[in-house]
Amino acid sequence: MTSINRPLDTAPPAGATAPPAGGAAPPPADTASADRRTSRSFTALIVSAGLIMLTFGLWLGDAWPGDKVSVLLDGEPLAVWGLPPVRLIADLAAIGTVGALLTVQLLPRTDGELGETAQRALRGATRFALVWGIAGLVMLIFTFSDTSGLPFAQLPLRAFTAIDPSFPEAIPYLFGVILALVLAGAASVTERRQGALIILGLALYNLLPITTQGHGQHSPITAYSLTVHFVAVALWVGGLAGLVLYVRRSPESLAVAVPRFSQIALACFIVVALSGATQAWVNMEDPAELWRSPYGLLVAGKMTLLVALGIFGWWHRRKTVPAVVAGRSRRAFFRLAVVEVAVMAAAAALGVALSDTSTPATQVNHAAGTSSVENSNYDIIDFAKALTNP
Repeated sequence: MTSINRPLDTAPPAGATAPPAGGAAPPPADTASADRRTSRSFTALIVSAGLIMLTFGLWLGDAWPGDKVSVLLDGEPLAVWGLPPVRLIADLAAIGTVGALLTVQLLPRTDGELGETAQRALRGATRFALVWGIAGLVMLIFTFSDTSGLPFAQLPLRAFTAIDPSFPEAIPYLFGVILALVLAGAASVTERRQGALIILGLALYNLLPITTQGHGQHSPITAYSLTVHFVAVALWVGGLAGLVLYVRRSPESLAVAVPRFSQIALACFIVVALSGATQAWVNMEDPAELWRSPYGLLVAGKMTLLVALGIFGWWHRRKTVPAVVAGRSRRAFFRLAVVEVAVMAAAAALGVALSDTSTPATQVNHAAGTSSVENSNYDIIDFAKALTNP
C-alpha cells in the first residue's frame, strides 16, 4: 500500500518517540506475536463452540448425516458427513468477512484514508473471504454428491455449470464462490473507507446464495425473512467479533467504535428476533411443536440463546460500553464479548442444524401418504442414473 499520514486511531501517545522516516514504526515483535496468538485462540474458540453445538443440533433435530438417503445409495461418506461442518465454516467465514468490513466503518473518521487498525481489519476480511470462497466450492461439490448419491469420481463436470439443468443449485453456489474471491481481492487492495463500504455492500449481497437454500426455498415469506435474518446476524456477530479481533489494542478507536456498534447491535437484535419468529410461525402450524418436534426443539434452543444474548447486550449498554467510552476499563467489555461471540457461534450452528431438519409441516405431508417418501428414493436413484448415463 502507498504511504499515508497517520490517522487519529493510530496516533502515538504524547512523549512517544517519533517513528523513523518512511512510515510508521512497526509494533514490537512480542506485541505482534501476542496479537496473533490471541486471534488464533479466539478463532479456535468460536469454531469449536460452533462444531460442538452443530453436533448436538444434528442429534437433537434427528438430522444425523448417517440417516440420509444418499448413505442408502452407497454415496460418498465424506460428502454426507462433511457437508454440515463445511456449511458452518462457510457461514462463519461470511460473518467474519462482513464483520471485518463493518469494523472499518465503525472506526474514527480520517478523511477517507485507512489507519493501521482499519488496514488490519481489511487483511482479516481478505482471509475470511478466501475461506468463504473455498468453503463454498467444497460445499457445492459435497451438496451435489449428497443430493445425487454419487461418489466424487462419478460427478459429471457439466452439472457444475449453467449449461446443464440437472443441478440448478450449482448456479447460486458458483456465483457465491466467484464473488467471495472477488471480495478477497478487492479487500486486499482498497486503501480508502469508501472502497471498503462498497465491498461491504457486495459482501452482504453475497449472502443471498446462503439464505436462498434449505428452508428458504419453501415460500417467499421464508426466503425473505431468512435473508433479513442472516444479514442482521452477520452485521451483529461479525461486528462484535471485529471489535475483539482488530480494535482491542486501540483505546481511542474503541471508545468511538463501541458506541456506534451498540446502536447497530440493538437494531440487529430486534430484526433477528422478529425474522426468527416469522420463520418459526411459517414452519410450525402449532406452538406445541416447540417441544413436540425436533424442529421445534431446535427453535426453542435458538430462542434460549437469543434471550441470553439479549441479557449480554443489556449488560453491555449498562456497564461495559460506558466504561470503554470513559476510558476506565476495556477488560470487562472484551471478556463478555468473547463469551457473547461464542454463544452467537453456537446459535449459528443450531441454524445450520435447523436447515437440515424437516419442518413439522413437511413431516405431516409425509405422514399423509408414504408414497411420496418412497417415490423420492426412486427419484433420486433415477436422477443419479441419468447423470452417469448420458
